[in-house]
Amino acid sequence: MKRSVLLFLLLFFLLSTAGFADKESYYLSFYCNSYFLYPGEKIPVNVSLYYYNLKNLKKTGDLTENINFKIYKIPSDLTADKYKDYTVQNAPVKEISKTVTINNNNNNYWEGYLNTELPELTSGIYYIVGSTPKTSYKATIRVSKIGMSAKMSTESIIFFVQDRKTGQPIDKAEVNLFLPQEVKKFKTDKEGLINIHIQELGDIKDSDRLRAVVHKGEDTGAINLSIRVEEEIFKGYIYTDRPVYRPSQKVIFKGILRVQKKNNLDFASNEDINIIIKDAKNTEIYKKTLKTDSYGAVSGDFTLSEEPPLGTYYIICTNSKNQKATGTFQVQEYRKPEFEITIKPEKEQYVQGDKMTFNMEAKYYFGAPVPEREYTYQIYREYYYPYCCYCWWDEELMPHPSSGMELVGSGKGKTDKYGHAFFSCKASKVNYDANYNIMVRMTDESRREVTGFTNTLITRGAFYMTLTSDKYLYKPGEQVHIKIEAKDYSGKPVETAVTSKVKYEYYDKQSKKWLWQNIKNIEFKTDKNGIGSYDFITDKDGYYELECTSEDQNKNKIRATGYVYSYSDGGYYNWYRLTNLEIIPDKKIYEPGEQANFFIVCPFEGVKALVTVEGEKIFTQKVVDFANRTASFKVNITKNHTPNFYIGISFYYNGQFYYQNKQIICPSKDKFLTISIEADKEKYRPRDTAKFILKTTDKDNRPVTSQVTMGVADESVYAVVSDSTRNIQKFFYDFKKNLTCTYSSDGYVFRRNYFDNDLFSEEDIDILPQAELKSLAPSTADSMKPRGVDLPDRGGVNLHDQKPLVQPKFIRSFFPDTAYFNPNIITNERGYAEVIFSMPDTLTTWRATARSVTTDTKVGENNKKIIVTKDLLARLITPRFFTQRDETLITGIVHNYLNTKKTVQVKLEIDGGIELVDKAECKVEVPPNGSTPIDWKIKVSYFIRLQTKHRNSSENVL
Repeated sequence: MKRSVLLFLLLFFLLSTAGFADKESYYLSFYCNSYFLYPGEKIPVNVSLYYYNLKNLKKTGDLTENINFKIYKIPSDLTADKYKDYTVQNAPVKEISKTVTINNNNNNYWEGYLNTELPELTSGIYYIVGSTPKTSYKATIRVSKIGMSAKMSTESIIFFVQDRKTGQPIDKAEVNLFLPQEVKKFKTDKEGLINIHIQELGDIKDSDRLRAVVHKGEDTGAINLSIRVEEEIFKGYIYTDRPVYRPSQKVIFKGILRVQKKNNLDFASNEDINIIIKDAKNTEIYKKTLKTDSYGAVSGDFTLSEEPPLGTYYIICTNSKNQKATGTFQVQEYRKPEFEITIKPEKEQYVQGDKMTFNMEAKYYFGAPVPEREYTYQIYREYYYPYCCYCWWDEELMPHPSSGMELVGSGKGKTDKYGHAFFSCKASKVNYDANYNIMVRMTDESRREVTGFTNTLITRGAFYMTLTSDKYLYKPGEQVHIKIEAKDYSGKPVETAVTSKVKYEYYDKQSKKWLWQNIKNIEFKTDKNGIGSYDFITDKDGYYELECTSEDQNKNKIRATGYVYSYSDGGYYNWYRLTNLEIIPDKKIYEPGEQANFFIVCPFEGVKALVTVEGEKIFTQKVVDFANRTASFKVNITKNHTPNFYIGISFYYNGQFYYQNKQIICPSKDKFLTISIEADKEKYRPRDTAKFILKTTDKDNRPVTSQVTMGVADESVYAVVSDSTRNIQKFFYDFKKNLTCTYSSDGYVFRRNYFDNDLFSEEDIDILPQAELKSLAPSTADSMKPRGVDLPDRGGVNLHDQKPLVQPKFIRSFFPDTAYFNPNIITNERGYAEVIFSMPDTLTTWRATARSVTTDTKVGENNKKIIVTKDLLARLITPRFFTQRDETLITGIVHNYLNTKKTVQVKLEIDGGIELVDKAECKVEVPPNGSTPIDWKIKVSYFIRLQTKHRNSSENVL
């Protein structure tokens, strides 16, 4: 069907073009450099003329064509659809003819261009008709002294009316606001402002279109506005017990659901939530309705089919208002890596020219070394910017490197019997600080590549200095306090001698240049905390540069610079460096209760601009006078400004509209929890009882009652698919986009960004009942153990105890990728909860992840790693799956982590129609702290058991 439709469309196109191939065609267009002009300005016009297939004309050479421009002055109350009729009934106010030369490019195509000017006009709306004997073109321009801008949020609209050329506010200008059902009239105040609350406009609905028309005398301006009512945003923090699953495995999920309105996050207990899970082919595989608990959360689980589609699966939560939130997980046929690689530089930071040494360790997830294994490494270099990211909100302040990575070294080697290795590389000298990225690759027993990664810093000196002033803006005669801090790149303070110079910028009349004059030298030393300081007086208007220099032990020069500005009221200051609007905050990050001071630089002198504090709404507004091209602005920070807000500047000057804004960060720290995880041991044996103590505290370290979700998953799973679950604090309290929209009568619209709801269909999934609420969470290990397997509660064993060990008589057969998951642990009034469960049989590193939430949506998360291992153990290496009639090798590896050599009886047992080609049983010698592999050739298998025996210890693996 699709093919026949395409053939029909192609045939229609060929017939259509054939019919018109020889038809004469004429095209005229023109555009003005600006469609918004100031009275008395000439109108620059660019004309384009195209002719095709001209008949009865010479086939070569050029043509000339006359273009007639008629300019009609249109009444300001006339709508655009009536302009054409008006031109028929009325004479133009001006008429001009121009001649265009049309060049012949080939036998069938002529083109001509003309750049010209139309005469200046008085204030008004004009309709320009350009025509030749064969074709015509029309355009509308507005000539006005008035420039109007608007700020619109869900709560209010602010109009600011100015002279387009001088930027001065216009008072008593009348603004007619055309609503769907009526017209409301307003007048600007002496600052050119009109402030309208949306509620004053009556019954206004979302997406209603409004038109604001301003006029004073013959001067007019217009803005089209689109209403956006206050939105409710459904936010769902949806995650699973681990990021990836195999077919037939159980998926456990949790969703913390909130509705955001303004700066509040609310929820309803006992609310019906429809859950749908869709597979990688967008097929619904699970659907169920759950009720939110007293913390606004839902949780459940379901089991994947034996042959599910591989890829990304979606968990879709829909509330009673049909709002949706989505989480994801992966389904893959994967094999977990056997070991991990860690790389540590001998020093956290090197100086250019140093020899860098990297220590590498390869270690099985159950804690044992990977001995005598070959590896390769690569070293890459990239530009480094010296900024430390301590919290997730610091990422917003961090600049992004501009250059890519360059390969500067590579090699290969082999680990020793302890799984250790090292390699070196010289840090070559470049004219910038560099970040070196080191990658190591190895292959595990199943021939899967395992990678390790680290990075280290290479600098031009052994330490760095920072220079800060108590503020940026000073008055002449004020004292400036300068603080210098010297630290090495690990954050340790450095005592050092410092030379500081204070320079003043002045204008040299003879050379007609701005030059720097050194006005003060200061010598001092930083103290044991790496801190030094000095003061000086700004004795006149101007620009001051502060330069501090020092040297490290290798005579590498260390330098830090800073600037302060001094100006008096009505004084002149040279801002020639700043050609754009600049908003300079006195700090990078603020907290509620502080006062934020902003220094604003404007490239134009004498402009009056509208400065707003905006975001989800317009908090405050002020008309600021840039009499000396600078101004200061203060904001008292409250909780309403968290987690961020924006400073916006907008104005008209010299016929152009200017707009700038800057994001200001104020993290919601009062909503952040700290959750600690303490295990009774760092290492366990299979089926040991593990005990965890959880504690939640607020930002002031006070205990908090909260709901904690704790999951314990195999660390090696995260090497297959990394955890993409967002930081819970960042999810609920990430920076908000600017929801205030800025308009201008020149047609520019700086639109706000809206939060996007997830676009999925309405159906959802199946979920199991939630756990019972208890202040001390019970173990859920029983729900995860296999049928017929008893998991005893027994104490752990010292893994390095050399006394004879007697293993329990059980076959290790319980190998889940998730050891424990409880979505509903409630900490008590002291902030504590206890978690007890039995460890599975899997010998690996386990990652315990805890996420907490309170009823007022304070949130936090943390994780901790523990190890389950044995002194004598066997591992079976098989393909992920077999194909009928396969002939392949099965490898068993016996590990001995005792201090003496062991003779081990190894036996391979196979259940279910499979042929073992080699002998099933053998004895092997396993060296101390070493391993011995054994290969068996087989033909197809269903269940395979590997058994090892020693007089003091035994091991069975299914």
